[in-house]
Amino acid sequence: MLERGEDHATCAFALLELRMGAIAKMMRCSERLGKEEGVKLFFTTLKFALRLFTITHKTEYVCLGCDLLRWYYCASPAQRKIYDNCIFTQTTSKGVSVFHDYFVELSVKDLREYTGKVYYQGLGAELEYLTATIPERDGERNDARTLRDKDATSRSSDRYGIRINEYLGKLVTKITEMKLWRAGEDPVVRGEKTSETITCSSDVITLPGGVELPSLNLSSIMDVGGKRLDRYFVRWYIDSYGAVERSEKGLAKLKTTKKDLKAAMDLDIKLATSTSDLMVRECTKELLLIQIERMRDRNKARPKNKQLRIPDDKLDKNTKKGIIVDFLTTGRIKEFRAFPKLKGTLVNQIMKERGDSNVILEADRKKLIGSEFFSLSKYMEGNDAYSSILEY
Repeated sequence: MLERGEDHATCAFALLELRMGAIAKMMRCSERLGKEEGVKLFFTTLKFALRLFTITHKTEYVCLGCDLLRWYYCASPAQRKIYDNCIFTQTTSKGVSVFHDYFVELSVKDLREYTGKVYYQGLGAELEYLTATIPERDGERNDARTLRDKDATSRSSDRYGIRINEYLGKLVTKITEMKLWRAGEDPVVRGEKTSETITCSSDVITLPGGVELPSLNLSSIMDVGGKRLDRYFVRWYIDSYGAVERSEKGLAKLKTTKKDLKAAMDLDIKLATSTSDLMVRECTKELLLIQIERMRDRNKARPKNKQLRIPDDKLDKNTKKGIIVDFLTTGRIKEFRAFPKLKGTLVNQIMKERGDSNVILEADRKKLIGSEFFSLSKYMEGNDAYSSILEY
């Protein structure tokens, strides 16, 4: 599997998807283990999950995770003991270990099945009785009361589950159809028509329908996700610790959808070629100053007899934006008049760079597959269960 991930970008992406499923499974296992062993697994899993939160820009989950990790690291031995044995998980009436927040949710559901959601006379006494007798009865009754109809079935009490065997069966079928782990053959995906199949390229992630996924999706798990997590923590817990409002400036969401990537390319083209004051003014000072430096660098690289007269005015972030915009557009108009093909060259260069971003080089794939994310821990290497699998 790992060798296939090095050979084909689509196989490497599938391995990442399986790792995401493994993280979710680890979280559920920590809940079932409960107490001390479950706590260790939970905090290990949380560190992996935080990278996933940063990729999708789920800042509220990043805050919760960082807060919990920071608190547990700074907690006293007594506080940790209380958290491990009394707070982390609770045991249901059937002896199942569940996270404490879900336990509260189940308790509220159980009480609402008997009392409903509307206050009535004698509710206080009934709640005291029901709370004391929770371990003696089964929860999630089908005749739960709703807000207006006390005899109606409550949708919130219905349980929706996935049959694990059925799910695994479909997964194995899909892996077989796509030829993901079939050595010597290129993986395939279905096209827009159900009978049509598309052969995947080695260096590009191809999705059903023939859509090519940007390479950023593959590298962000370990690289961009980790770096962004560091920036989150430094911003919120060091630079602005204790602040009521936490600024997210500079922590922009990653552009991974086809729509977002097209919008980003259009913005790059506009920023690099537009001569309109109104269009350029929408961009930040930092971006405009970068474009001015690039224009000056292009001019210096030309032969002296073809260099333009671009003023050496000192412009920085303290300069008024209007002055920066006028300087850029005036110089750009002069450039495009002197070199008519320059604008088209810049557009083609930007489009090529955006197109190349879909390509995942073999060296990058090997680096990802060889990372700790796909390495077996020393604990598992010496585990009897793993050794018996190898012998089999």
